[in-house]
Amino acid sequence: KWLLRHNFKKLLLATQLQNLLLLTLAILYGESMRINHLTRIIPLLTSFHHRQKRLLRFIANTRIQIQPLFNQLLTMILKIQSYHNTIPVIIDQTTLPMGYQSLFASIPYHGRALSFAFLIFHYSNINNSLNQIEKNFFTYITDLLKLHGLKPILILDRGYADVKIISYLKQLRVHYVIRVPNNVYIRLSGYEGILSGLHQTGKWHSICYQQQEKESVNLISFWGKDRTGQKELIYLVTSFDPEEARHLYQLRMRIEEAFRDLKSVLGLKELRLKVSIEERLGRLVFCAVLAMVVTAYLYRLVQSQFRQVVKRIEDLSFVQLVVQIYRALWYPTIGKFG
Repeated sequence: KWLLRHNFKKLLLATQLQNLLLLTLAILYGESMRINHLTRIIPLLTSFHHRQKRLLRFIANTRIQIQPLFNQLLTMILKIQSYHNTIPVIIDQTTLPMGYQSLFASIPYHGRALSFAFLIFHYSNINNSLNQIEKNFFTYITDLLKLHGLKPILILDRGYADVKIISYLKQLRVHYVIRVPNNVYIRLSGYEGILSGLHQTGKWHSICYQQQEKESVNLISFWGKDRTGQKELIYLVTSFDPEEARHLYQLRMRIEEAFRDLKSVLGLKELRLKVSIEERLGRLVFCAVLAMVVTAYLYRLVQSQFRQVVKRIEDLSFVQLVVQIYRALWYPTIGKFG
């Protein structure tokens, strides 16, 4: 209660804040984010019909705009993990229920990544190109972090290896680490051609990236493993020291793990909506992301209780551990709200 009131009381009305609390508690306790399931476990001393009506009214409330809440979400994350000047930000796209897509911006934390902003869209409803949507998102993230005196180092996967995106990030004066496919053209001292032809580990400064719309980037290549565990050469382009870029890129998988916790542990993948899908989905995704940030705050409290749900604390992510402790020990004690 205190955590949500302290961070959102200036942005939400009292009833909206209370509903946000109730929904966050239900998401932490429930194994599915289906509306009927959430309705059953919302801690209210009222009928099922009243709880469902209240839940649907909350997620359909057009006066609750999600984007203005992102700054407080970021503030919450920065209070538990502080940064100076620059901050690594993992940006990735994932599929949401009902065919929707979302871009997430997340900060690495304890083997996972805590999201502080996202953008939901459907391929059938894109007015601009996806490239323009991504550029707008990069701009928004950069501006949001400026409010906190921080500059992002964007960590991006192969889907963002477009020379136009690199040019745009340079315009924003934003550092980046981007994994690139092995079929892109490069030119460096002693070699000109596609990356797969280079076929060696190393690091190079100020190489020419792509053949037509050229950009000068730094490059590093090193041996890694693909999804099947087979060895493969990984190529990264970056705007700063290549060796540091290699270290930062290793953080990228944390957002994949966070997506798994979001979809499976909190049950987002079970969600189904029928009307005003994009707006309602946005509010529910925000509540799920908020629930994950809340687990980061509660993690220290569960470290002394982990043996009641698992033998080794390393067996579960901090999100899984908090959720299991919450479901087994804490939820029965929170009482019901009038």
